Amino acid sequence: MRKAIALVAAFGGIGVVVLLTAARSASEALGPTGCGPDTRYMADVLSGVKWTLSDAELRDSLRIPRANAAESIVAVRKDSLCKVAGARMNSDFELPATTSRQVYLVRIGTSRYWAEDPTIREGEWGVGFVMDSTMATVLSRAAR
Repeated sequence: MRKAIALVAAFGGIGVVVLLTAARSASEALGPTGCGPDTRYMADVLSGVKWTLSDAELRDSLRIPRANAAESIVAVRKDSLCKVAGARMNSDFELPATTSRQVYLVRIGTSRYWAEDPTIREGEWGVGFVMDSTMATVLSRAAR
């Protein structure tokens, strides 16, 4: 079964609606798995976040405040935080809290997190979830 949400992205004043899907799998009963392994995917996530932050208009549209320096963009590898992010992603898709996630989490400054799960895709694109510092709210989503 698939759940879908709509993502609205603004490019040069033109609104584009993208449908995002998350597939349920047999592993969803395992609960959030925590942080994804330190792989090339994490390097790609970090690179994508840094590129996103370099574009002021895109950064502002995603509700990400300006980060002061590259060192304020940090990969998070603490399972307890990844589990919180995974639970928020499940909630955003209205999936059971037990849905398994392999979360790649990046802290942006002190006020935002960027979370991705490689199973949430829009075609060839990964989807980033921008969350507040408590991960209580998904502020925006971006195809990356």
